[in-house]
Amino acid sequence: MINQSKMKAWEFNVFNIYNYNLEGPYRFIFDFLSKNQADLNCDLLEAGVYRGRMTLSMAHFLKQYSLPGKIHGFDTFTGFPSYSVKDNIQNFRELLILGKITTQHFEQVEKLQHYNLNVLNRGIAPDSISTSGGFEDSRLDELVKKMDFFGLDNIILHPGAFAETMKSPELAGLKFSLIFIDCDLYDGYQETLRYGWDRLVSGGIIFLDEYYSLKFPGARLAVDEFLSDKSGFRLLEISESWDDFERWVILKDE
Repeated sequence: MINQSKMKAWEFNVFNIYNYNLEGPYRFIFDFLSKNQADLNCDLLEAGVYRGRMTLSMAHFLKQYSLPGKIHGFDTFTGFPSYSVKDNIQNFRELLILGKITTQHFEQVEKLQHYNLNVLNRGIAPDSISTSGGFEDSRLDELVKKMDFFGLDNIILHPGAFAETMKSPELAGLKFSLIFIDCDLYDGYQETLRYGWDRLVSGGIIFLDEYYSLKFPGARLAVDEFLSDKSGFRLLEISESWDDFERWVILKDE
């Protein structure tokens, strides 16, 4: 077994684990956990595990710094479920018209479409626009093997559709300090927000991996719709100067 506190950068890469020791797009998450997890003393929720790159990373981090909480990872582990009409990439134009995204954002969306259709031989449908396709190759058995190898008993996986697994009576009493949503699609965002909102404690955050996306408009549509009748939160951009991709979180104030 490898001691995660002594892992080298190449070992993070070999095991496909996000390296929280380096500057990167998820630095905010680990800074938040470092400053707040001991006091909040709750579990974490991840919606959209895929091969567990962030799941393993967060679990390692909690172990290394002796922080409380378990990570509840939700995923079908068989790829994308059915799609909503709101996942159609053409909805970015509606977001532009409504003033929900900038002209610069929309221009990047159009550039990606051009690349996919004319250079990369990929489509622009939800199951083809990403380099990972429809995420059918999630390799649940490989993820479990890594969990066992590292002794990460602070991960609980929930295979299946969110609409079913998130309604399990066994999960009713959970509270979360951090919700990491990386499931790309409108329905997945809606299900996660509905399940997680009342279980997110005051001072907790929701990291919205696709709120700024060039591929999946349904994520932003779902977030904006869900928050439209909510109060006691702040939607914050947390982008860094070195990063040309916007990062967004919801901070729950009450």
